[in-house]
Amino acid sequence: SSDALDPPSPATPCYLMAPVSGAPPLYYLVTKYGGVTVITRIYVPNPPSQTGILLSIMASNDIAYSPLIYVGSNNYLYLGDTPPLIQVSGAISPGWNTIVFEEYSSNGEYYVTGWLNGASLGTASITNTPRLFREGYQDWLLSGNWAGWPNSFNFNYVGFSGGVQYFAVYGGALPSSEVNA
Repeated sequence: SSDALDPPSPATPCYLMAPVSGAPPLYYLVTKYGGVTVITRIYVPNPPSQTGILLSIMASNDIAYSPLIYVGSNNYLYLGDTPPLIQVSGAISPGWNTIVFEEYSSNGEYYVTGWLNGASLGTASITNTPRLFREGYQDWLLSGNWAGWPNSFNFNYVGFSGGVQYFAVYGGALPSSEVNA
């Protein structure tokens, strides 16, 4: 069973994702396909309350930011964006976990939906344009700023202290048959 794998070394924080056609990868994908799907398999250490940010976006002036995927100080996985806060969440356990995060637009609304180990975390929607769909943000893998976000730690910047087995980003929202495969 893949759950019997040894825990990996902690992930190295602060990967600034390289541009695609001159644009940050996530912004490029949401403008081309109307959204993104991120599928990742992570190792959450025990206790999971010290885990941190997996994926975030931040303006170059550091004033505006959104931790898109993070494990909070309360042992919950959070998937979301701003403004205003649009988020789904669920309890996460130590060990290997598979996460699916989707953010997409349809008919003037923006949606965040997610799954944790095959179980739906729900869907949230807003009509305001979230940061992922705006120009001027850089994509950060395994790092970011989360000051003021629910269940963040006592410091603003944090990397991911667990392990990552794989991390894939797709343009658009995947059909549920592909997400559940």
